[in-house]
Amino acid sequence: MNLPSEAELYRKAYRKWGIEAQMDMVIEEAAELTKEICKAHRKGLIHVQAEVTEELVDMEIMVEQLKVILSDHLHSFDGMYMRMREEKLNRLDDRLRPEEAKSDGEEEGAL
Repeated sequence: MNLPSEAELYRKAYRKWGIEAQMDMVIEEAAELTKEICKAHRKGLIHVQAEVTEELVDMEIMVEQLKVILSDHLHSFDGMYMRMREEKLNRLDDRLRPEEAKSDGEEEGAL
């Protein structure tokens, strides 16, 4: 069976169910992933690894779908997304350098 590309699959989904419904699904999947991460804190990751993995996959699919929706409807999204992603990764890299992390005065681990 030949599946369409992921982007085309995501477009079919938001065209069928609507953008608002798919954005609601992003929220729902984020909540479900959050719930499983909370369980992992209580029970230990080893006990909920399948559940966390499943919800992480669901969340990733919905985030990728949201990126397609935004890219299709906001002409500046792709460039803005890539710039912000690079800035966030650079900031993380800077914070992981011990000598720089001590001198910037910001709380470690925060994005």
